[in-house]
This record gives sequence, structure tokens and C-alpha cells, in this order.
Amino acid sequence: AGVEVNTEKTWEFAAEIGLPTAVFLAKMDRERADFERAVEDLQSSFGRQVLPIQVPIGSEKGFRGVVDLLTGKAHVFEPGGNGRSSEQPVPDELAATVESWKTRLVEAVAESDEALLERFFEEGSLTDEELVAGLRSAIAARKIFPVLLGAPATNVGSSTLLDAVVDLLPSPEDRP
Repeated sequence: AGVEVNTEKTWEFAAEIGLPTAVFLAKMDRERADFERAVEDLQSSFGRQVLPIQVPIGSEKGFRGVVDLLTGKAHVFEPGGNGRSSEQPVPDELAATVESWKTRLVEAVAESDEALLERFFEEGSLTDEELVAGLRSAIAARKIFPVLLGAPATNVGSSTLLDAVVDLLPSPEDRP
């Protein structure tokens, strides 16, 4: 359905109190669920710093997992299964999409920090470690807002969401 009133209110409240924010696109298995359109809507409402860190594998009823842009691994789930994924190579048909979104993510992370931007210009990219560390810092500083995907009703993507919360979002102890 795109960005709705409750999404806007929640976003404004999080901004007001300086809370790092992530977006979870749920119901990716529903009819007319469109990843690209949803991300465009989020970016037009909240800025270009809203960036996916996952790309969907399949769409609508065929949604069965995500490709993690940070690790380059595909996580494929059994719909209605136990919520655990099996790691697989990125499907060939998604390689260009994954590369495009990863390039945007790397550039945004580099732009969020002077030292990373300098390194990016020198080397042309960032190491995986620099990317993850830079993303963590950018999320904590509300410079980047990661987008994750799932279909909770069928247990697809819940474990990758929880992993991202643990790995990327700041602990409450790290907040002022």
C-alpha cells in the first residue's frame, strides 16, 4: 500500500527523539507487492537515505527469500516453514539488480563519513568490514535508514530481520 499515515507519524516521532530507524517491508508475498515501487515511495516520502540492504528473491506469491547486500548471500526460506533460511548463491537473474543496489549502498555509506569517502575515492570501493562499520555508524546517526523485507505470515525473512537488528542497529545502551 506504500507509505501510509501511521508510517509518517511513526517516522516523525522517531526523528523527533533522534531514534535510529529501519524499515521492514512486510507482506512481500501479497498480490501487487512491488519492491521497487515501495522503495521509490519511501525515498520520495523520507529521502534518498532510505536504502535497501536486501533485495527480494521472487515476488508476490513467489517471494521466497532475500539477497543480503552486505554479505552477497541469498537466504532462501521454505514458506510456512520454521523460519530458518538456507544460504545459496545469488540467482543469476538478480545479479544486476543486486550489484546496482549494492553500489548505491556503498556510495551512501561512503558519503556518510569523511574518512570513508576519502577511502572510497582512493580505492573505488569499501571493504566489507568498512561497509558494515560505516553502515552501523550511519544508521546510529540517522544518516541511512535500512530497508529489510519479509513475509511474516509465511515465516519468510523474520530471521534475517532479527539478524540485522542485532548486527546493525545500535543497542539502547549506546544511545545518549
